[in-house]
Amino acid sequence: MKKICVVVVVGVWALSVACEAKRLSLSENQNSMFLFSKSNNGNADRELSWNSPRFMRTLQSSCMIEVSSRGIRSIESSLTKKYGFCDPTSKYLNNKIEGLRRNHLVSEDCHAEYESLCMMKSHGGFFPSFKYDNASNLIFTGKHNPHIPSPILGHFQSLSKTTCGSNNDGLSKLGLGRVYSLNLTEDKYYVTACDILQSALLLLYEPIVNRIRIIPSTFGPFAYCVIIIIALIFLYGISLKYENLDAKEDLSAKTIKYKIYFFGFISICTGLVHILFSLIDGIAFIVVQDEIYFYVSAVLCILLALFGMYLQKMFYISDACLYGLCSICTTIYRSPENPYAAAISMGLGIDAWKKIYKLMGASFQSAPAPSSDAWFLFLDVTICAFMLCSTLELGLVPQFDEIEDWYVYSGIGCFASFASNLYLQLIQNKIIK
Repeated sequence: MKKICVVVVVGVWALSVACEAKRLSLSENQNSMFLFSKSNNGNADRELSWNSPRFMRTLQSSCMIEVSSRGIRSIESSLTKKYGFCDPTSKYLNNKIEGLRRNHLVSEDCHAEYESLCMMKSHGGFFPSFKYDNASNLIFTGKHNPHIPSPILGHFQSLSKTTCGSNNDGLSKLGLGRVYSLNLTEDKYYVTACDILQSALLLLYEPIVNRIRIIPSTFGPFAYCVIIIIALIFLYGISLKYENLDAKEDLSAKTIKYKIYFFGFISICTGLVHILFSLIDGIAFIVVQDEIYFYVSAVLCILLALFGMYLQKMFYISDACLYGLCSICTTIYRSPENPYAAAISMGLGIDAWKKIYKLMGASFQSAPAPSSDAWFLFLDVTICAFMLCSTLELGLVPQFDEIEDWYVYSGIGCFASFASNLYLQLIQNKIIK
């Protein structure tokens, strides 16, 4: 167990030293064009104010701010001076964006102003709040083809009829409050809530160099539909681990072999497609540890699927499905920090307890595993523990506003995963009904 702890600590440290990230969820308020943040205490959603103490601290400490329909994510500076604060993050992102085959836009000279993310002189800006310029309405150019010097503002303006509705009665009600005028001396456009919440675009702002970028989402509609179907297949494959399919009397059944080969083949294809897609077309990972987590989970998905097909054990095929699900969620959100991180962490926790039980011969049905199988199990427990700690550190912990809450919920999650595994073991071995 000491070796497991050492490997886990070193691995998680290597993934998390580069930078820290925090995400704030956004909500759709159909009575306003301004951004609203989701409330954690169940009260009404709060309007986002860029000059509140919380956001001033976020802006001051961020190397980069990501705004998308997934929420606002702050990428903070390095934990140590060895990494040169924001320089590696910026260089890494530059290389990633240059490697993208899909269209992306970069616009310079966007400066933070009072109650807005940033503004581009008199051409407009990004996400003003209700308090901006002491006005509840924003005036846009009413021309059909306005001349807007900023390519990013012009791009959002060209999509506004779809994302923000037509004259406030189109596809979206999030454009309420936007006023159009033909009498403006200069064409201008403001990016508001509907522009980002109703689109498939990711906006990045670097406060240090006053730079704005927009990047398209990872998948299109059809690819996203296929991904959802594969995720459902993986969920079923994960559940098969608790049907005792690896019992000797079941190995001769053709249906069991079909399941092993089917889920193994799906896992291998999914892992290979994800890796090839990332290498050829590119995935816009913002920080390096997110990309490392993606590749680790995809490679584990392939290796464990091959291993399970070779040994004809559904136990390892289910592991491959779980790691494949990790890579899918990371690909969609470009980060392990996503809404499914809690469920994945719970699945990895239950899985880790099950493997520890099996390694110790405490599975309620057999003697301790032979020495050869014990080494495989020991390696499997180490990998599972590493993935569990990495998912918690990179995916779940950043979603807590107050770090003190994490210690409470982590203790509850640890006990819940242990109790769930114990209950499943007792049912699986017919000790209880």
